[in-house]
Amino acid sequence: SVTVVEGTPAPINTLPDAQTLNENTNLTFSSAAGNAMSVDDTDTATLQVRLQASDGTLTLSGIVNLSLTEGDGTANVAMTFSGAKADLNNALDGLVYEPTADMIGDVTITVTTTETGVGTQSATDTLTITVIDVNDPPANVVPSSQSIVEDTPFTFSIGKTLSVSDPDEDAASGNLTVSLQVNDGLLSLSGTVGLSFTTGDGTEDASLVFSGSPDSINTALNGMIYKPDQDFNGLSTMTLATTDTGDVGTG
Repeated sequence: SVTVVEGTPAPINTLPDAQTLNENTNLTFSSAAGNAMSVDDTDTATLQVRLQASDGTLTLSGIVNLSLTEGDGTANVAMTFSGAKADLNNALDGLVYEPTADMIGDVTITVTTTETGVGTQSATDTLTITVIDVNDPPANVVPSSQSIVEDTPFTFSIGKTLSVSDPDEDAASGNLTVSLQVNDGLLSLSGTVGLSFTTGDGTEDASLVFSGSPDSINTALNGMIYKPDQDFNGLSTMTLATTDTGDVGTG
């Protein structure tokens, strides 16, 4: 005769549906948010869990009563930890995923749970997180306030330059629009190569609006000259605003 022995049931991983988040933001898996992860096994009191992210890092909400054999539970690409089911699920409730800076696309979180008691079965499940591109704002760099002698031009150069940048725009081939305005004086760019103008022409203008690549714009700003009005003395304010297709940076 043959005796058929009932096998032990495998662990069960409960994962939320596919998730979506914006670039450079974190995602928290929690019961409060309705997207918690959990593990279970009907005949095993303790389990081992391995988490791995294909990009970015994972941080448990805590490690109380857990034994970690890979990673430390904080900002790990992969971690392996064991403990009682309740302690494992407490650590998973509040798990935080942090994508790599400026990463765009799909990320896979792999959860493998293995029995450590009467059985040796395991279960592996995956969750997809889609990281969505967002329009990052441009940034302006301007020097601190400057003092000049009356009727003396000032050149923005050598540690006192203006510059613009945008993480979404290629420095050589991207496109930004810059607005420059000054009261009680005039501005002259150091050059106009690669620029197109909608206001002013780059020579002795009180107001300028022009577009070009970040490299072309920064070349024109390096060496820009401010010429105060004749006999003017007092406070003169220059405003720099940079625009891409969806955000504005000011300085």
